[in-house]
Amino acid sequence: MPISYSSMYRYLETLHVDIALVQVTPAEPYGAFSLGTSVHFVPAILEKAGLVIAEINEALPAVGQSVAVSEGELDVVLPTAHSLPTLDPGPASETSRRIGAHVASLVRDGDHIQIGIGKVPNAVLDALCAHRGLVCHGGLISDGMIALSENGALDPSKPMICTSVLGTKNIYDWVRGRSDVHVVPVKHTHDIRVMAALERFVAINSVLAVDLHGQANAETVDGRQAGGSGGLPDFVRGAHLSKDGRSILVLPSTAAGGTISRIVPALDVDIASCPRCDADYVVTEHGIAELRHKSLEERAQALIAIADPSFQSSLSDGWQRPRD
Repeated sequence: MPISYSSMYRYLETLHVDIALVQVTPAEPYGAFSLGTSVHFVPAILEKAGLVIAEINEALPAVGQSVAVSEGELDVVLPTAHSLPTLDPGPASETSRRIGAHVASLVRDGDHIQIGIGKVPNAVLDALCAHRGLVCHGGLISDGMIALSENGALDPSKPMICTSVLGTKNIYDWVRGRSDVHVVPVKHTHDIRVMAALERFVAINSVLAVDLHGQANAETVDGRQAGGSGGLPDFVRGAHLSKDGRSILVLPSTAAGGTISRIVPALDVDIASCPRCDADYVVTEHGIAELRHKSLEERAQALIAIADPSFQSSLSDGWQRPRD
């Protein structure tokens, strides 16, 4: 379904639910369970489900704040101890590190930041370690947040807010019992009104391609569905509404070993996950294109300048041809 995370939450709230299968942490001393490090959409269906089956997973970390679940809300309880899903993007490439350095130059001390997961986002987090007073508000906390915190880049008086923790075993061990990690529902993390109230909210998200109009595709490859729109539309709009907020879309300039340009004349068969009217900053390893308040011609030239040099001439020709 082509809907954002915030819309998905509202949609789930309208459904009739027969059975909910959820995962909870072992009970706290006062008796309540919690959703631990993975809240997402569960609260949207938990209260109205006819039958709630809960796995009490010993491996699921309890954090400073999550969604509490009382024993009375659970109809069937199954003690388990299975490992959590892990995602290790591996070491950052030189391209990712160069993108990270460019993004870091757009982030200021004291900004609220949202960032996804993967090689490029991790490289961005590494590049932000020298910053100070940053505040985390986003969908995910991943391994890169460890270095950010341990290098003193985060504001120690503000919690890290997310709706899920995902990464390697290191991040699960690191967040366990931390009072400064708050895992809350999507209806809070992805609410543009919440983001609008955060001064200097910076949304940093990976995309697959950007065309010379400023439209970004984060969902399809050659017209084939490769993912959903996720939180991208929510975070981009939230950044636009935030006072002095910024949306930064990041991508390597090429794919398939440098044979395909990710900066394209037009998206053609691919989806515009982010419309051109929401375009702000686009970053590749070759630099930064600032698109907000730019004309179509200025946008195209800025994007061509951050494309891989081997494709810049063909992109310029492709842009000019329809105008000749």
